[in-house]
Amino acid sequence: MKRPTTFMAQDGYLVTQATYLSDLDQDVAICLYQPLVGSAALSLYLTLWREAKQPQQFSKRPPQTRLLDLIDVDLDGLFEARVKLEAVGLLKTYSTVDQLGRYFAYELYAPVAPDRFFADDLLGMLLYDKVGETRYLQLQGQYELHPVRRDTWQDVSAQFLDVFHLTHVLQRPAQSDGPKTQPAVSLGNGDGYDWALLAAMLTRTGVDQGSVDAQRAGLYQVAKFYGLDVPSLARLLQRAADPLTGKFKLKAVQNFAEQEFSTGQANFRPAENAAAAQNQVQAAAQPQAGGATQTQSGTAAQTQTQPRPATTYTPVETALLKQARDLPVREFMEQRKKQKGPSMFVSRDEEWAVRDLSRRHVFDDATLNVLIDLIYQTNDTINEKYLNKVANEWAKAGVSSPDAALAYLKTAAANPPTASQSRTRRNSGRPSRQEAVPDWLKDDYQAQGDALTPAQQAELDARLARIKQTDKKGGNQQ
Repeated sequence: MKRPTTFMAQDGYLVTQATYLSDLDQDVAICLYQPLVGSAALSLYLTLWREAKQPQQFSKRPPQTRLLDLIDVDLDGLFEARVKLEAVGLLKTYSTVDQLGRYFAYELYAPVAPDRFFADDLLGMLLYDKVGETRYLQLQGQYELHPVRRDTWQDVSAQFLDVFHLTHVLQRPAQSDGPKTQPAVSLGNGDGYDWALLAAMLTRTGVDQGSVDAQRAGLYQVAKFYGLDVPSLARLLQRAADPLTGKFKLKAVQNFAEQEFSTGQANFRPAENAAAAQNQVQAAAQPQAGGATQTQSGTAAQTQTQPRPATTYTPVETALLKQARDLPVREFMEQRKKQKGPSMFVSRDEEWAVRDLSRRHVFDDATLNVLIDLIYQTNDTINEKYLNKVANEWAKAGVSSPDAALAYLKTAAANPPTASQSRTRRNSGRPSRQEAVPDWLKDDYQAQGDALTPAQQAELDARLARIKQTDKKGGNQQ
């Protein structure tokens, strides 16, 4: 994370604590948090805790050069140590400007209890990734408690009033502000998409959580279409969010998702899974070369057919069904394009057309993938009108699963439409137009006119005679 230009060494700082720090907290910070944040960040944390016990004065606040000397780092190192502490919930930083200049307030938080640390999705997984399984299990055992849980033991402990007797009642003073709530690093798992984990990852990023909740349905469509896991979606939301308000537009998230997918900047799904699915389809296609049924449109089946059992599918069909169920729609499109040509790519119009159909919830993702495969068999690109035409035919026929889609296509291939049926289908719903034929185009047409008088007829005959005489003399008229 790059240091902002407003973070300067000569800026002042104050230290305050939001919770209490015990010896156990310090031990947890050293054993559990230090592998996550590093020695420089832990040194900064313990130094700030020491200074928090001293009186703080706004007018005599020390500059940050003091911290640079105490923990022996440069300004970039101090900023990196600070943001690491913020990321794991040990520190919050506030900034303001007064007549003396800019200064920062560092608010300290105690580490979470060991049992909460290991139960937390983010902290526990990160520690496991840093120290490995052996050391992770050792640390877990180090903080494991062993309370008495046997049913055969009887609790004979004395109660408070059995030992102490009160003779005077103390008048309680006004309550001061208690410790602040510990910053949450993870809220646990939920059903379906892990929105709680997403909220935890966005806690200190500036992304407005209300905007996330309001657009949850749209975000889920984007995550499902591109196969985004929670960290990938959190990263896209940070890119799309307004730096001042934290709000974002769903269209911006979609654009960033498409941009990263197209340029290969993000690993939305494990690469080995995609490669395995690709190899499986290619391997299944080897013994079927020349024998795979090429379905053309699927427009001729008039009745819905029940899907056949999986044992009756060809290897190509079985591989297609597995890949259709395993891959997100956007990745399935990309792989089908690469099968047609290594240099081919999914255009923005194709991506928009398929995403629009996906938002309508007409088919599940697996069925939509089979529809995409059908169109790519005979077309290099996906046309929106043709996509919607075939989708409406499938919906009319009651196709609701990838198995039903394959059954529908097989029925269409076994019962191709005749030429007359094709013409009838093309002309169905269109009124026939009869053009009036003019009389002069008819074979028996005779021109109508008024009869000539004898004088007019004689004049006409004389003119014709002169024309003929002229032609005989070579065109020289006297």
